[in-house]
Amino acid sequence: MNIHTIIEKKRDAIELSRKEISFFIEGILNKDISEIQTAGMLMAIYINGMSLDETYNLTHAMVENSQRFDRDHHDNLRVDKHSTGGVGDKVSLMLVPLLASCGLQVPMISGRGLGHTGGTLDKLESIPGFCTNIDFEKAVSQLNDLGAIFLGQSQSMVPADRILYSLRDHISTIRSVPLITSSILSKKIIENIDALVIDIKIGQGAFYKSVAEAGQLVMYLNGVAQKFNIKLKCIFTQMEQPLGYTIGNWLEVTEVVNTLKNKMNNELALISRRLGAELLCLVGESDTINDGISVMDAKILSGDAFNKFLEIVEAQGGDVDYILENKEYKKSRKQLLIKSDVNGYIHHIDALKLGLLSMELGAGRKGINDGIDFGAGLVLHVKTGDYISRGQVIMEVLTDKELDENDLEREARSYIRIEDQYIERLPIILE
Repeated sequence: MNIHTIIEKKRDAIELSRKEISFFIEGILNKDISEIQTAGMLMAIYINGMSLDETYNLTHAMVENSQRFDRDHHDNLRVDKHSTGGVGDKVSLMLVPLLASCGLQVPMISGRGLGHTGGTLDKLESIPGFCTNIDFEKAVSQLNDLGAIFLGQSQSMVPADRILYSLRDHISTIRSVPLITSSILSKKIIENIDALVIDIKIGQGAFYKSVAEAGQLVMYLNGVAQKFNIKLKCIFTQMEQPLGYTIGNWLEVTEVVNTLKNKMNNELALISRRLGAELLCLVGESDTINDGISVMDAKILSGDAFNKFLEIVEAQGGDVDYILENKEYKKSRKQLLIKSDVNGYIHHIDALKLGLLSMELGAGRKGINDGIDFGAGLVLHVKTGDYISRGQVIMEVLTDKELDENDLEREARSYIRIEDQYIERLPIILE
């Protein structure tokens, strides 16, 4: 068996065997297969695809060559959530403590932001002292003690995925459904979970622009998860406009804290409660979605979810007093209020453009090694369907960068369309 023959087979759209796929993954890890050969294989997969069996075998090979979370000594049900990414998507920060306060274990392996989508790790690290680079044994201990951990993907956790993902980004093969499926599920399978809910964002600010476009991914995710005996549910949520009212790391943490602490019923709470309810049903802790939502509500109203959030922050080195005392983050040098120049209804808020603008302000990164200004970003004052008067604030722009204020104001205002006619609010849960 050699890599040249395997690449040729995939180039010619011939299905690969389990042994051939394992040979490929093991060859990457022990460096018997070059980066050029790996890139050639990825491009062949991108062009010709993979069957469901091939995708399962690829995922299996990635999992077999990874460190895994043990479950020998604990009977707690274990669950997790994944999102395909969007603008202002801070759901993980709220959902993890919610689920842990219900007695479930949530070992969330998260990533960093790249481009217009934010990363869970970056948001958490905007909390002074918060550490996501944790020794594996310590991570397992925290999971058992608190029921939750926010963890970055280390060298020992699905190392093949780290190599493949980096190459996929460079050679424009990110959109391959088999490669997306194996990347998502391999990181969840090593967590040894019972159930997984996947939030598939749909709309202008998301990877997929329509539910139909995401259909093949859902089929592959369900098919592979079933082969690993993981209960899975995919939920489509709207990403035509940003999720919630904040875009930017500390700004989003603040919105999560306010929602948990002040028991707010907003978009963030709506999606978090629904995803949590789905997981409670999947593991048999609730009979119906409405029952599960009631459990979520009770954990928010009692303060249990907020207290669990504080426990996680403290356990991972974060400054709890910073949150409890509602301390002000370092003020951005430039704080610009964007006001409406007309009366009317908000018809459209361009999530993609606002995400890209936030990145330019310093809240995101263009390259994986770029730094981040944790205090930079945008605060929205309106959502689609709202009525706004002339002179009313549409959004706040926060940055330390020396950008022209007139250009900033003109650009930011152009991403929100206001018209005379009434328009209904956009639904948050699509399916």
